Amino acid sequence: MRKICSLLLVLALSCLLILPAVAASDPPEITLQPQSPNYPEYSVAIYTVKATGSNLRAFWYMEWLGKTYCISDIGGAMQPWEAFAGEAYGAKQLDSNTFAFIFEGLEYDLDGAYIWCVIEDGHYDAVSQKARISVGNPNTPPEIIDIPSKVTVQQGQQAEIRCVARSNDGSQLSYLWYETATGKMEDMIAVNRGEETGDYMFPDTSWVGTRYYFCKVDTSNGGMAYSSMVEVKVEEKAVEAQITTDSLPRAVAGSPYSAQISCTDPSAEFSIAYNAGGGNDFSATGLSLSRDGKLTGTPTKAGSYTFCVCALGSTNEDYRVYTLQVDPAPVATTPAVTTPAATTPEATAPEATTPGPAAQTMPNLIAPAPGTTPEAAPGKTPTDNGISVPWWGLALVGVLAGGLGAGIVVLATRRKK
Repeated sequence: MRKICSLLLVLALSCLLILPAVAASDPPEITLQPQSPNYPEYSVAIYTVKATGSNLRAFWYMEWLGKTYCISDIGGAMQPWEAFAGEAYGAKQLDSNTFAFIFEGLEYDLDGAYIWCVIEDGHYDAVSQKARISVGNPNTPPEIIDIPSKVTVQQGQQAEIRCVARSNDGSQLSYLWYETATGKMEDMIAVNRGEETGDYMFPDTSWVGTRYYFCKVDTSNGGMAYSSMVEVKVEEKAVEAQITTDSLPRAVAGSPYSAQISCTDPSAEFSIAYNAGGGNDFSATGLSLSRDGKLTGTPTKAGSYTFCVCALGSTNEDYRVYTLQVDPAPVATTPAVTTPAATTPEATAPEATTPGPAAQTMPNLIAPAPGTTPEAAPGKTPTDNGISVPWWGLALVGVLAGGLGAGIVVLATRRKK
């Protein structure tokens, strides 16, 4: 019982591993669209589709008189279109990637109908272009066996479209190419008159956008076939990746560092690459390089470091070897501690001041002793004994002294008389 359980578990795990792989497979892509030959009535008409992929199946459809029919399913009641499809008709797989629908005796009543195919692989599907069913030309049409479904090119680059065809009666082929901006034949414009012998053309790629081209192939016996549409997509020219930063700024050990490496392609991704023939010291720098080209980090050790940087752009990659110079960290210095020198009063001089009006009206002020700056109190005059006498006191003493002197003079005069 345990062995059975283990086996079932292994099978379940295997299925889980297989299913994502199947689901991740690419969808089918149609490489050859159905063409539009102009068939004689009652002739054999063949419409072919090729596609990439595996386990492919094809389902054919036709639009006729305003209705859509699945013509791959011809069982059951007879459908209206079957009366004009010939003695035999039906889908056929020519190989694992090639599918065809064959009318053996196509009648004129189906002229103007459209036929197309849906390719499926069990997960995805791809729908072909609609080919117009043309009936009525009495001559055998050429067979178009290869023409690309689409072409993608960058602006200004040369693109080539080639239509490979052959005539079944050995007649000479001629080619006329048309352009349409809408993908409809009604809007077609001839683009190479005078060069009808060429089975190729070079579309104009000077503009950016999508246009459609198709080829009309004629035989010298009057046969005619229109090719499927070729989608030509002209993309804006990609910028070539080129690193434009010539050198890196110097760094200092122990200090944060930041520098930007630039490239002409803004979508380029940066990385450290192998430096052929030289050293690669990037790991020793202590820095990191981001995908957008920014160097950041803190270098830990002074020195000269060489490494190679790669810029991977949309069309190419570019390399540049740099040498980063990391300078030593500056030496930290301790400021000297100094003791302020003792100063004596004589060592300092009073600040020189410009005498103001007050100093000019007090001529009896005594000069201060050296090294001192006395403060004069309002209304007082400093004296040499350190005692402050009010001005009115001095005035009173003067008055008394004057009166005493006058009295002495009077007494002396009286005695003489």
